Amino acid sequence: MSMSIHAATIVLTVSLLFAPMLVAQENGTTPRRPDGTPIYSSQRVQLNKKDWARPGITKEVLEKATVYYTLDGGQSWIPSSAGMQEANAQVPYPHCVFKAAQDGQHGFYFRLSGDPAPGVGTMPDKQQVYIDTTAPGLRIIAPDGTTTAKNGQPVTIVYEYDDPNPAQGKGIKIEYSLNEGQNWSPITTDSAPTGNYVWTPTVTDTVKCWIRITASDVVGNTTMPVRSQVPFTIEGPPKNESGPIVEELDEQEIKVFFVGPKHGRIFFEYTDFYYKVTNSTKSATKLVRVWYSMDGGMTWQVGGANRTGENEGKVTVYFHEGFRRNGSFGNYQKIDFYYQVVTVDNIKNVPDPAETAMHFSMDSYLVDIEGPSLAVYTPAFGDVLYRGQIPNNTESGKYFIEWDGADRNLIPHVTMAGYERGPVAIYYSSNPDAREPLWTLLADRLPIDGRFIKFNDLPLGRCQIKLVGMDQMGNTSTRMTGIFDVRDGSGYSNPVQPVNDIEIDRLWSEALNLYQHKKYAESVDKYDRALAIAVDVSSERSDPLRHDKAVALYAKGQVEDARALLEGVVARNPDGLKYRYTLASVYLRSGSRAKAQSQCEEITKRDEVEPHVAARAMLASIHYQDGQTAKAEELWKSVVKHGSPASAEYKEAKMQLEAMEQRKKK
Repeated sequence: MSMSIHAATIVLTVSLLFAPMLVAQENGTTPRRPDGTPIYSSQRVQLNKKDWARPGITKEVLEKATVYYTLDGGQSWIPSSAGMQEANAQVPYPHCVFKAAQDGQHGFYFRLSGDPAPGVGTMPDKQQVYIDTTAPGLRIIAPDGTTTAKNGQPVTIVYEYDDPNPAQGKGIKIEYSLNEGQNWSPITTDSAPTGNYVWTPTVTDTVKCWIRITASDVVGNTTMPVRSQVPFTIEGPPKNESGPIVEELDEQEIKVFFVGPKHGRIFFEYTDFYYKVTNSTKSATKLVRVWYSMDGGMTWQVGGANRTGENEGKVTVYFHEGFRRNGSFGNYQKIDFYYQVVTVDNIKNVPDPAETAMHFSMDSYLVDIEGPSLAVYTPAFGDVLYRGQIPNNTESGKYFIEWDGADRNLIPHVTMAGYERGPVAIYYSSNPDAREPLWTLLADRLPIDGRFIKFNDLPLGRCQIKLVGMDQMGNTSTRMTGIFDVRDGSGYSNPVQPVNDIEIDRLWSEALNLYQHKKYAESVDKYDRALAIAVDVSSERSDPLRHDKAVALYAKGQVEDARALLEGVVARNPDGLKYRYTLASVYLRSGSRAKAQSQCEEITKRDEVEPHVAARAMLASIHYQDGQTAKAEELWKSVVKHGSPASAEYKEAKMQLEAMEQRKKK
């Protein structure tokens, strides 16, 4: 069993003023989420620490202070690169400028040099901020090319709006055009994002109508205008039967209907667009062409064309290298499309984009070209998994694979029989040291985060687990566990004390459950009872129990007892990297930086095969705070190389390395 350190909650009496930089405000006040958290549209936020404006908090003291931040309510903490500064004429308090690496709710914790760092479970300071730099997701659903509206009768405009911070009572601008987008007239300029709007059109004759929508969120992030893919028809009022007789002429026009990416967000670096052309001119269709723009319609280029002359088929669109990842807003990038049909007599349904000054698109999509972020936690490097059921031990003979991940275009997890779906597949290899290991499927169609439990039928010897994640576009990513050992467990039974073994397992399970519910004192009591029974069992079995008890002691506030217990476990298991890392965490959070550094260095001496990312991240932070930036930089590069992009250590290392590069350029 393994558990992560939960620091005892430290209550801070602080007064924080959060002054946003480049922040959109609403009626002179900062917008807030339902829980009261202020929302900012800038990645840079100024934090003012009022209660540090007192004697003794000098410039030198502030330079050694650390600002920690959390993205999960205090379950994990990351030291930021924001440096505290003295009060000045513009800011009358000690302050810093925090740069967020991603959107989301950020909590903060301020510590002076020598103070313990916040631990897992430490609540952030009362005031927090929500960073939102992303425009809403937007797609027009209706009316479409099959819709026919009537003059003076209501038609419902339906659209999808997706944003964590929607504008309140406003944010949607809807326009219409009766001349293919050359001119636009307002339907509503600032309505609520309800997903639909009822409009009553007024026309004098039957016309084709295009709809265009622009959406904003509560902090002013605004989409590019999204235009309906095809026009719909608005029938004009009936003609006066006593009026002049007008001879109707055959309409000479070209219509084209395209089917783009599913859900408006799904395609690769190239994709197929299927079309159907209705050509009522006397000139045969020559080609169907798709243009695209990556700058909101200012410049266009041809992505692909079908030159068969057929009125039904597909156009394969290829994108240039600039189409790749948008560093500001994750793995999405907006792209606009413009569909064109050309006949043998050069008749076109629409002019070339360069020949117009309209700068509009017929379609807009968000693009994803990266696989899911994945992190796999167990089995860990060096773990020993026993194969076969050990008598009187209900937890033996099993293995547990734990992972989590994220992707904004995720394959949904569906468990309905016959319709099972899921983004994650698990494989194992019994020859992980080979140049090309052979991988065998264990399970697939699993959720993006979870725990896979199975009776251990893996081959004896060295093994490794591989997780493959796939999103709705077919993008994949892979994460692997460390190499672990599978051994025969038949020799580890204890037939002399069957009741005791069962009772140890029961108490251990209960202790873990109590710990997870933050009932630390009761958890420690269960561990004590289990250890009292386990006096005659081997240290290989009892030391994991002592390790978990130490974690509970630390969370309870008995830091010295936890440290003493862990030191004994590490002394008996010098190659137990998990034990050493937990002890290093306790040392660091209780102010013993030198001892924490020593434990991390011992870990790095033993992790050549599979680098211990968390220990290297901790050691990098210690070196950086001691002014040894070269060592810190080398370790952070190792974290980026070997860590999971979904982990807090990876994100912090990336941010620290970027900050170092910026300082070097200055």
